[in-house]
Amino acid sequence: MNPDRITHILFDLGNVLVGLYRISNASVLCPALRAAHQPEFAIVTDYECGRVPTEVFLTEAPRVLGLTIAPQALKREFQRIVGEWYPQTPELLQTLRTSYRLGCLSNTNPLHIEALRQRGPHLDLLHDCFLSHEIGYMKPNPAAYECVIAAWQVPPDHILFIDDRPENVAGAAQAGMQALEAHGPEAVAAVLRPLCEPRPSLDRS
Repeated sequence: MNPDRITHILFDLGNVLVGLYRISNASVLCPALRAAHQPEFAIVTDYECGRVPTEVFLTEAPRVLGLTIAPQALKREFQRIVGEWYPQTPELLQTLRTSYRLGCLSNTNPLHIEALRQRGPHLDLLHDCFLSHEIGYMKPNPAAYECVIAAWQVPPDHILFIDDRPENVAGAAQAGMQALEAHGPEAVAAVLRPLCEPRPSLDRS
């Protein structure tokens, strides 16, 4: 990492800023989520790319995935995947946002973002959110990173990207970003420690 080049920090959400709950083997969603990204179950990918509205997902996903579950029950189970914000997240973002422009690039969907907002207002500490269901692309599709670069209009190596999945980190690096893998709040804090030193305040609103 070259801290002197970094002006923008881009986070994944799950396992980076917020926890994710593991689906137990007893959950009705377990077999469905294991198969979710196979071509014959494209409704999940389509939902996370914004090609399927929530009401269609909730009514059609049980049939496609072979689940016996009502739409509202599916909504409850699906939203339980999203955990709580890590306790360190608000202070970390408050510290960084005075000197860097902050954003997130997340493979997600409207139901999970709804659940995340119910767990706290901390998305508002990010200057920009690039969500797969809004931009139409999921990591590690190169188009997802290009959306960020085009929006921020800075050289890619001015962006530090942090994600818990190696394939997503590799995709960011291929796009020219500085990219690091970190899983959990302690690891995220460790990689960001060099950037948390006092710097001149920048207006990145």
